[in-house]
Amino acid sequence: MRPYLLFRLGRRCYEPRTLPFGLSLALWASKKLCRPVLAALRAAGFRVLGYIDDFAAAPPGLASASAAAATAGRAPARRLFAAFGFCVAPYKGALTGATSRHM
Repeated sequence: MRPYLLFRLGRRCYEPRTLPFGLSLALWASKKLCRPVLAALRAAGFRVLGYIDDFAAAPPGLASASAAAATAGRAPARRLFAAFGFCVAPYKGALTGATSRHM
């Protein structure tokens, strides 16, 4: 089993082998699946940036200016993804928060 796109139904995790019509629908399907999760994170006060299968989120609060605040926001975000049926690999994502990232 590959750890990329899995979803849970009941107590079982499923991994699609292909998308109908090939990769032409990959972006559409990804956005459609993640839209409710991102909306719920935003409703909970998170500032969220989603791009295909990558996400950046800042926890609720006026200025989550500390790495500790960012780290504390990781657990609720992961629980929300799990509540929507996404199986997040335990090694995915930064284990500790950061106040900023530069490219």
